[in-house]
Amino acid sequence: MNNKQEISQENHESDFNIREQIEKYLVHWKWFLLSVIVVLGLAFLYLRYSTPLYKATATILVKDDKKGGLASELSVLSDLGVGTSKSNVDNEVEILKSRTLTEKTVSKLHLNIHYLSHGRVKSSELYKASPIVVVYSPANEQYKKEVHTFTIESVNANKFKLFKTEDKELGTFSYGSLIKIPEGTLSVTKVDIADKSSFSIDCNIYPVETMTTYYRGALGISPVGKNTSVIELSVVDQNSQRAADFLNTLVEIYNDDAIEDKNLVAEKTSQFISTRLGLITEELTDVEKDVEGFKKQNNLTDIPTEATMFLENASEYEKKQIETEIQLNVVASMRQFLNSCGPGDLIPSNLLSTQSEASELIMEYNRLVIEYIRIA
Repeated sequence: MNNKQEISQENHESDFNIREQIEKYLVHWKWFLLSVIVVLGLAFLYLRYSTPLYKATATILVKDDKKGGLASELSVLSDLGVGTSKSNVDNEVEILKSRTLTEKTVSKLHLNIHYLSHGRVKSSELYKASPIVVVYSPANEQYKKEVHTFTIESVNANKFKLFKTEDKELGTFSYGSLIKIPEGTLSVTKVDIADKSSFSIDCNIYPVETMTTYYRGALGISPVGKNTSVIELSVVDQNSQRAADFLNTLVEIYNDDAIEDKNLVAEKTSQFISTRLGLITEELTDVEKDVEGFKKQNNLTDIPTEATMFLENASEYEKKQIETEIQLNVVASMRQFLNSCGPGDLIPSNLLSTQSEASELIMEYNRLVIEYIRIA
């Protein structure tokens, strides 16, 4: 009984102490309420005016004969340091990271020109929502590497005011007119967008090289798996639509360049064949003239019968001699082509059918030249 009474007294004292502590803090309930209101207000302002970031991803399939099969099993040996393995996927990753490809994408989408609409607290960017389109051509290389900011304010449906800074007005101009400024030439075209009859927009023009460097750093490229030929592309941007457009355009230009590289090989081969056919046509014309003259001089009438008898009695040596002469003519033409072409030109392939080693060397040389052109 004594133990139960002691436990009951301890519980009673514990309840009493907790209630006492709570009452101490309840006295300052106004400050607690104020703190909650302030924190919620700051959170709302942060979510309302902070700039969100969006990540866009895309995947592409690269044709790689070295993925899978025996080559995939041999890659285990390369991981152990036995032998080396070169993958076409690794080469394509470097091409996708190349500055040339990113610069083409930036220039095609005009990502170096940003349009900003004035707001109460901050300015919001207008991507594909701007009521105007600015086309700028720098006067020289120096202005090409500088950042230029212009402010365009609408006057009416046909005219606008142009400011270099907030206080420096360049004048009032018509939409579509060519404006000459010290930095170069400028043209502002109006786009029909609802609720944009009156506007004041800042136009920031950045150097293409600067935006190329930015997007190269923002672009992430990595293989999906070790034994696959699928590459994942990703980019982080303040505008989700712009991020998606950048990846789509990058892949589109990458595919166009790959097709153009293949067409270069076909074009060089076609040019070589056309030249060779022209030479053969001239030779055949001369031969036909010689045959006609020979017939007239010798009064030959039964040429087919005599020709058949001649072919039947021709020796194997003469046949081999003719084949050898043909091959020598092809090799001579190929040598003449190599002496006249430059270091970046492609060599026609699939012409030396009997020289399998030479054909393989020509195909390997063309592949290296194409990769050099695409990475450069």
